[in-house]
Amino acid sequence: MHWKKIKSLMMASFIGAIIGSVIVQFVNTEILSFMIPCVLGFIAIYFIFAPEPKKKQRLPDNSYQNAVVPAIACYDGMFGPGTGSFFVMAGVAIKKLDIIKSTVMAKPLNFSSNIASLIVFLSFGHVVWVVGLTMMLGQAIGAFFGTHYLFKVNPKFIRVLIVAMSFLMLIRYTFSMGWL
Repeated sequence: MHWKKIKSLMMASFIGAIIGSVIVQFVNTEILSFMIPCVLGFIAIYFIFAPEPKKKQRLPDNSYQNAVVPAIACYDGMFGPGTGSFFVMAGVAIKKLDIIKSTVMAKPLNFSSNIASLIVFLSFGHVVWVVGLTMMLGQAIGAFFGTHYLFKVNPKFIRVLIVAMSFLMLIRYTFSMGWL
């Protein structure tokens, strides 16, 4: 990962997440309860059926930076689940990166959107500290092991892992909502 290439993408992610985090302060939470399972299902289905990327038809970097990254980060500020997978999916589908490079690039973009969202939620006084700190610890542990394992694994396994995690989050979410 090259710092010069990623820092402008991180800023775009930061700005998009601020917008999404502010918007969600004024949205009915029942809408979110319906949207999250839809999004998780979409991610899983995409990675099941998406073909391997071809190097042709690559979106210009400024369009990716000015539209795609902020849109995904805005989603992160509003909803959250699956954002890392969306960044990976966009890197594969739009920038035509292989899944390893796309996964590497997704980490700082997701970090940036998380920091922006945290700032907004702190300013509105909407932070559940125990849950948030537990999630941060889990994210740090997962990121540590994931980055050390990422370059040792077959890229097809990463696709399977994204699908499995999306479905597991979907199942967990539907149980927590009492839908199953």
